[in-house]
Amino acid sequence: MADTTTTNFAFVKPEVGASTGTWGTKLNNDLDAVDALLGGTGAQKAKPNLAGGLWNIDGTAVTATAAELNYVGGVTSAIQTQLNGKQPLDATLTALAGLTTGANKIPMADGTDSFTQLDFKDEDDMASDSATAVPSQQSVKAYADAAVAAAKPTVFFLKETTSSGTNSAFSVAAKTWGKRLLESAVNTISGASVASNVVTLPAGTYTVTATASTNAANNVDIQTRLHDTTNSVTLTASTAFSVDGNGGNGSPPCSLTGAFVLASSATIELQQYVNGTGTLGGGFAVNSGDTEVYAALTIIKIA
Repeated sequence: MADTTTTNFAFVKPEVGASTGTWGTKLNNDLDAVDALLGGTGAQKAKPNLAGGLWNIDGTAVTATAAELNYVGGVTSAIQTQLNGKQPLDATLTALAGLTTGANKIPMADGTDSFTQLDFKDEDDMASDSATAVPSQQSVKAYADAAVAAAKPTVFFLKETTSSGTNSAFSVAAKTWGKRLLESAVNTISGASVASNVVTLPAGTYTVTATASTNAANNVDIQTRLHDTTNSVTLTASTAFSVDGNGGNGSPPCSLTGAFVLASSATIELQQYVNGTGTLGGGFAVNSGDTEVYAALTIIKIA
């Protein structure tokens, strides 16, 4: 009968029922082959791939999958040596790793391989006024928009008008201040208003221009002023305008320009004065078909 062998290592199997003279030799040869595979006698060494498995040196089965074992395919030197060659220890990464993690934090280099952290804030009014915080884009835009809106000048424009062909109704006795007859035309100043020819302004810094026509007899001096009636103080006044010689019963304009600051809300009047013996009027009509304009007051709030 022909010899048969094992599937994996081709160990010769003694023939069952054959001559007993060959059994000992065959078994001894098989034992020598097993001994060679196991690496000798004594402490057990790495086992062969018995039944499709791998074994550790201590005899326990290796649990790694084939895919996991293939990860080391092509490794020709110590794995740690290769890892160090790919990414050596980095002081910068080490410093970053040492930062305390937290929400809304941004790392910032404050030296070589040294880092600190900034706060990230979404704060439209920048109220915290922090020197160690970075604002969001939306916060910067909201803050800038608010600042621009607050700094944008606003205006209160008032006029004294009548229909075409009608003289001004303003009149004041000699050596008396009288208020011009103003009505609102344009108003974008929050808190500003006019009632009974008296303007109310909120606290702020202002520039102002005004002009007012008049009619008066010869040889008189006329002046215009913007008067704070709340605090009894003149905010700005024009130079004197003199009517001499043949200028009687004319309509000369009397203008002013200036700037002032109100610490609190106040009432304001555009007033005129005549230094003479006769009454000062507000002006004669042009009768052009357009509205007659006898006085104009422009107040600009700049802060």
